[in-house]
Amino acid sequence: MSDPRQSPGYVDEKLLRILGQKIEPIKKRSYELLRVKPGELVLDAGCGPGLDTTTLANQLGKEVRIIGVDYDPEMIAAANKRATSLGLGNQVEHRVGDITALEFADSTFDAVRCDRVLQHVSRGEIAIHELVRVAKPGGRLVLFDPDWSTFSTDFPNRDLEWRIRRVATEWFANGYAARQSWRILIQCGVDQVRAEPLSVVFSYPEMRYLLLMDKVEQAALQAGVITTKELEYWRTMNEEADKTGTFLSTVTGILVSGTKRALQPGEGSDGKQKGSKA
Repeated sequence: MSDPRQSPGYVDEKLLRILGQKIEPIKKRSYELLRVKPGELVLDAGCGPGLDTTTLANQLGKEVRIIGVDYDPEMIAAANKRATSLGLGNQVEHRVGDITALEFADSTFDAVRCDRVLQHVSRGEIAIHELVRVAKPGGRLVLFDPDWSTFSTDFPNRDLEWRIRRVATEWFANGYAARQSWRILIQCGVDQVRAEPLSVVFSYPEMRYLLLMDKVEQAALQAGVITTKELEYWRTMNEEADKTGTFLSTVTGILVSGTKRALQPGEGSDGKQKGSKA
């Protein structure tokens, strides 16, 4: 993986904190689906600044240990500082790592979660194989990502809105990651796979800030998908809708969960037959 700070769609700690508050009900549901028991070990893949690892530690109690992994050293530094400041340094550990090549042995974790990370990974199937590999048989896996093709705005020019939606989706390394997780988990040997669509509503200021709309619009301009005149119209109409209280924008994410089944003869730890290719 390349440096995530240079990747489209990358966001900083402040934005992650605000967005986390926006989708708090989704986060709570993802915690429930982990079904963690006392004494178990949990992996948070793509943990960012440790907002979820520390929250999980407080909710699950001292008998649960949590390891967070993130590719960005600055995020890991912030996560460790947060855990220490909250007195959770002995329960929560954060490491720099690549979720497409996790440095953990097979069947290490009782539960694995990955929240809004696969959208930033161009080869999400490799990452999911790794998440399944490090989960124990019977362990829970919980993945959540937005399906960016569902990004929609109530706008009078549907063709223009669809063109901007396409750019917004493909601005990410894999804006379609959410819809792929179900299939890949099943292919990796995960049973009882369940998908829950969960939508988020944005105000106009939230849409512009949280969805990186300035960058999306510039990308659309540079690609010749929209003209300068169309961009002006897009902004003017949305600003007018915001002033009159009629603006509406939504994105639907997919929360996918399942249980890693026991290995069958000749099957590897990622659920694939030994000797088969990814």
